[in-house]
Amino acid sequence: MYNDIGDMMLQVDSRKVKKGDTFIALRGVDTDGHDYILKAISNGASKVICEEGNYDVETIIVPDTRDYLANYLKDGFKEIRDKVKIIGLTGTNGKTTTAFLIHEAFYLLGVKAAYIGTIGFYMHDKIRSLNNTTPDLFDLYSMFYEAYEKGAKVIVLEVSSQGISYGRVRGILFDMAIFTNGGAQLGVDRVVQAAADGARRLLRGVRRVVADHEGVGLVGAGEVLLALHLRDLALAAELGDAGVELLAGRLQHLEEVEDA
Repeated sequence: MYNDIGDMMLQVDSRKVKKGDTFIALRGVDTDGHDYILKAISNGASKVICEEGNYDVETIIVPDTRDYLANYLKDGFKEIRDKVKIIGLTGTNGKTTTAFLIHEAFYLLGVKAAYIGTIGFYMHDKIRSLNNTTPDLFDLYSMFYEAYEKGAKVIVLEVSSQGISYGRVRGILFDMAIFTNGGAQLGVDRVVQAAADGARRLLRGVRRVVADHEGVGLVGAGEVLLALHLRDLALAAELGDAGVELLAGRLQHLEEVEDA
């Protein structure tokens, strides 16, 4: 587990805590990490980060442990962030196929890439299976580091609407975000709305201009990709050779696009 991000050996699972580790108590949908703080301490945790309580080890109280973790991981990842490009895909249909094919396309271009999503964690070959389409934030950053140490230059991440709503990609800066579709063919307004809301939230996480790098967000709409040039332009290009080059061509800047 790549948990030595920043200046602490972090653990979010009390069962994995070893002597000297820092345990951070996260509130989840079905469980609350605060219920396992004493277990973490008995396993050797020397520090606890939580939202309430007083314990026999160093204790840091924060308003929201998930926010704390997101900011901590983001800061710890800065050292290698510009060495790895992250592409996020969301939508109701097509995420898995699109994300995996983009990951494979990079390999065909001679660029090492990682895929994280429904069918597992891959770098061309499968590394391991995953419990969720979008793993929890701590596990995601662990895989980011693992992919980087294995030589990945690009990470393609499948982002479920559930993963977005549960904060699993909180604080992650995407170089490119892709919305495959809104699921209109399903005729379910709730699903369509959830997908659209998820896409908007994902696109807000696309990187702004950093030095000479410009983040790009893509929203699929039938035959057209709406390309959001995040400096101040809203442009669109037909999905064809230019679109394929944009998706698989080493994240080059948008060029020669036409107004929608």
